[in-house]
Amino acid sequence: MLKILQREDWVAEIEKVRPLKMNEELSVVSFLCQEYALVPAYFLYHIKNNLVISYVALTKRKKIIHPSHFFYSSFWIKETLSENQYCEYLDGFLNALLKLYQRVEIKLPVGIDDMRPFLWQHFSVNNYYTYLKKLDSLDYHTVTEKNIRKAREIGYECRWEPLTKTSLELNLQIFKDFKVYSSTSIRKIERLMLAMQRNRYLASFNCYNNDELVASNLIFLDKNNKIAYTVLLNKTSRSNKDDVHSLLHDFFFTKLNEDGYECVDLLGGDMRGIAPFKSRFNTVLKPHFVVKFERKNAAVKKGIATLKYVVKKFLAKIN
Repeated sequence: MLKILQREDWVAEIEKVRPLKMNEELSVVSFLCQEYALVPAYFLYHIKNNLVISYVALTKRKKIIHPSHFFYSSFWIKETLSENQYCEYLDGFLNALLKLYQRVEIKLPVGIDDMRPFLWQHFSVNNYYTYLKKLDSLDYHTVTEKNIRKAREIGYECRWEPLTKTSLELNLQIFKDFKVYSSTSIRKIERLMLAMQRNRYLASFNCYNNDELVASNLIFLDKNNKIAYTVLLNKTSRSNKDDVHSLLHDFFFTKLNEDGYECVDLLGGDMRGIAPFKSRFNTVLKPHFVVKFERKNAAVKKGIATLKYVVKKFLAKIN
């Protein structure tokens, strides 16, 4: 049964079975809603009084919107379900959800891999990839090990420190250089990073040469679930081929491991030029999916599917 709850009641139910995820925390949800003029809807789906699905939907009237690519959607499915239970329960949840909304966009977290219930409900499904680094083993490909040694010989110093104006500006500069976002969108990203810093969900890992910043990596921290997410990365000179980024990755892998984190999601494995770099940290390639539903498109898909079924039945009769 699908339920819509007040936040306090929703949190109380969630904490009976698991810790809150970073993107479910009130400060994160509130910031996204304020920044993008959205309203949160807190969903639970129970089977025989057992919680099997939870979802924090960010809504605008009859639409569910995923406003920021820096996060997965706050969508959870009980991990111990059988294949048949997963399909049955998720199909039922989606069927109930789609009675309430005309458009839905969900960026599913890593681990939700079976897309059949979404396809049955006429969602479009887009496949992406990311790399996960398990921090219990910090061995790397020989090329990466060599690059780290070379960078260390230069005398770089790496630090885990609060976000500074200099490191934020360096990380935002990449969007300006490649002109991938408007100035308005870049300001939204800046406000997001500052908000995550204020709420202690962001760390800045920086690399210096003689106290001059040469590279920076901004990382979201989900302490409760022992996972971190790399969100922004840049260095002051792209012509410099000393591979300071390899050194910086090794540094924050090591420090996060010491601080109790178990995994880092490198948030992206699709770009041809970047994927080899990430893979050489002996990471695991994982798919993740963005699913979208639009009622008009779904009606067309359903009509085509019905027509195909009728034609198939007709041909079977005459043969």
